[in-house]
Amino acid sequence: MLEAAQWLEDRGMALWTREEIETLPRSYPGSAFLVLYAGNRPAAAALLTDNDALFWPDAPPGSSGFLHKLSVRREFAGSGISWRLIEYAAELYRREGKTHLRLDCDASREKLKRLYVSAGFCYIGDRTAQTKTHGTLAVSLFERAL
Repeated sequence: MLEAAQWLEDRGMALWTREEIETLPRSYPGSAFLVLYAGNRPAAAALLTDNDALFWPDAPPGSSGFLHKLSVRREFAGSGISWRLIEYAAELYRREGKTHLRLDCDASREKLKRLYVSAGFCYIGDRTAQTKTHGTLAVSLFERAL
């Protein structure tokens, strides 16, 4: 995740700060990291949570799993590993009896939004919220029925 954050920053598309990534477990109590490996190297990661009150306040409690901070190590970009991570997260939540896998992303990231649609997510709409680290942030919401 730190590598992905630095890569985005180097391209003028900064999204997450080092501090934000390092404090994720405290920011999302009860969350879990999902890390996919290629051989013995971590290739992709995401944070899984059972709620997202900031961007999904209307989601029925307990019905959904949420995927945050999807990150792919650059050497694995374009390999399909992000789809494999999404599929794995969907299966984990399906086994837990969740009905949806939900996520949000920066509303200006068109390529990322296309990735989510190609992975079976439906675009729900845009939402704006006030965040501690980014001020007002506009995101696009996506969900996938499980």
